[in-house]
Amino acid sequence: KTTKVPKLYAFHSIHVAKGEPLQTGKLSKPHAPIIQARQQWDGFVFLTAAQRDAYVRRFGDAERCFVIPNPLKSGTLPGPPPQRRSTHLIAAGSLTANKNVAASIKVVAELVRRGHHPVLHVVGQGAQRGKLEALCQELGVADQVIFHGYSDRLPEFFAGCTAQLFTSANEGQALVLLEAQQQGCIPVSYDINFGPADS
Repeated sequence: KTTKVPKLYAFHSIHVAKGEPLQTGKLSKPHAPIIQARQQWDGFVFLTAAQRDAYVRRFGDAERCFVIPNPLKSGTLPGPPPQRRSTHLIAAGSLTANKNVAASIKVVAELVRRGHHPVLHVVGQGAQRGKLEALCQELGVADQVIFHGYSDRLPEFFAGCTAQLFTSANEGQALVLLEAQQQGCIPVSYDINFGPADS
C-alpha cells in the first residue's frame, strides 16, 4: 500500500481460469486477488499484446497496461548445426497436463496411420511422462517417440528437426516458439490464449 514506490504486477500466465471465456470467465486463482484490487497497483505488465488487449477490453486501465515480452537469448550453436531431418518433429516443454504433449503424440499416430514415418523428439520432464509413454504404447508409436528428458541443448534439437508441435492449452508467452524459429524449425501450434499469434 506504499505511495512512495511504483507498484507493477507482471502477468506471466493467463488471467482467466482454464477454459473460461476472456470477457466473462472466472479469473484464475493466483490472479483474481490482484485484479480485484487493481486500483492499488500503478501498472500491469503483460507478455503479449493479445493478453493486454483482452485485459483492457474487460477491465479498462489501458494507460496503466504495458507489454514487455520475454527476452530471447542468442541462438548461436556452439558448432556446426546438425543435419535437419525432414521427418523429425519436436515437442519441447514440461510434461504437464497444460503442455498437452499427448496431442503431439496423437499427431504422430495419425501420420503413421497415413503411411508416413515421423520421429517425435519429446524434450522436457514432468509428472506426465509415465502417462505419455503409456499412450505411445497404446497408439503403437513407442518406436516413433523418443523421450529425452530435460536438455540444455534445445537449440540443437530445434536445428535438427523440421517442425515443432506446440499443443499447449494456454500460455503467457511461449519462448520455445521463438527459439524454434530461431533455428529454422517451423512451429505448428494451436491458436491459444496467449502467445502463438503474437509470435
